[in-house]
Amino acid sequence: MEPQPLPKEIYDRAVECGVEAISLHWEGGNDEGMLEVFLEPYRNREKFDSSLENDIYSWAWETFHYSGAGDGTRYGDQIDYNLVTHEVGTSEWYQVTEYEDVSVYPLKDFIGE
Repeated sequence: MEPQPLPKEIYDRAVECGVEAISLHWEGGNDEGMLEVFLEPYRNREKFDSSLENDIYSWAWETFHYSGAGDGTRYGDQIDYNLVTHEVGTSEWYQVTEYEDVSVYPLKDFIGE
C-alpha cells in the first residue's frame, strides 16, 4: 500500500498534542476492510480528545479506499507516520495455510460395504 500525504491540519493538531507517531493498521480478506488508528505515545492520550483520532480515521477511509476483498485469507497493511523522525514506513502481512505431514491410506480401506 502506497502512503498518502497526511493533511497538514491533522499533522499540526497531532504535533500540538504531543503525538509522535500515527499508525494505520488495515486488515482484509473477507470482502470487508477494517482499520485501526494508533497514536503514540499512548500515555499522552489525555492531551487530545477523540476528535483527532476520528478525523484521522475518516481521512484514511476517504483516502485509501481499502476494500478488504479476498478469499477469506487474512492480510493487512500498515502505514506509520513518524512525526519525530519525519519518515513514513509501510509494511504488509498475510496469513498462509501450512500443512503438516500428509498421511496417505489405501482407498480400499475407506470404501464401505
